[in-house]
Amino acid sequence: MEATKLLNIIRLPHNVTKLSNMADQQTVLPIIFVLGPPGAGKSYLYKQAAKEIPRTKHVIMSDLLRAEKDKPESPWAQEILAKMPLGVHVSSQVSTSVLQAWYNSLPQDHTKTYLLDGFPRNIEQAEAFLAKMDAAKATISLNCPKDVLLERLQKRARADDDPDIAKNRYDSHIDETVPAVEYLEKNAVHVVDVSSE
Repeated sequence: MEATKLLNIIRLPHNVTKLSNMADQQTVLPIIFVLGPPGAGKSYLYKQAAKEIPRTKHVIMSDLLRAEKDKPESPWAQEILAKMPLGVHVSSQVSTSVLQAWYNSLPQDHTKTYLLDGFPRNIEQAEAFLAKMDAAKATISLNCPKDVLLERLQKRARADDDPDIAKNRYDSHIDETVPAVEYLEKNAVHVVDVSSE
């Protein structure tokens, strides 16, 4: 995995122009999408990035959803509970609403850059996000061969790493998330493609 390259890409404000066409090079990028199939190494890499680069924080979309399902008053808990254990994406309305609620709870000064892992999953989510929030300025897309990913997942102990579920998640990434990345790029969200093999 090109860890050094990615750390340099994320580092701010020195490399801000690599991530967007903004004229002001001192502008902090609020959110960088981190996308890739299961087993691509997103969590490990971006936890390291958040430790090494000031003002960055790694946020995992699935963690936001898991936290939401545990809230008794949440209107979205039932759908999250029904779909997540099966490796099925929650609706765009639910995911975007949970994300927006989290984003609105952040300090208003936005002094940090948030590395958002696992969102958007499809074009509908990307459209909903761009329509509601002007926060995403870049996408880092991790790519890795299917056989390498499945081998990695066999070594993990998460419930959603069952071989059949893992294959479904990989196929979903190719069929739904890759087009979302292309959609973001067409809508002025800069995309950086990186091999995580």
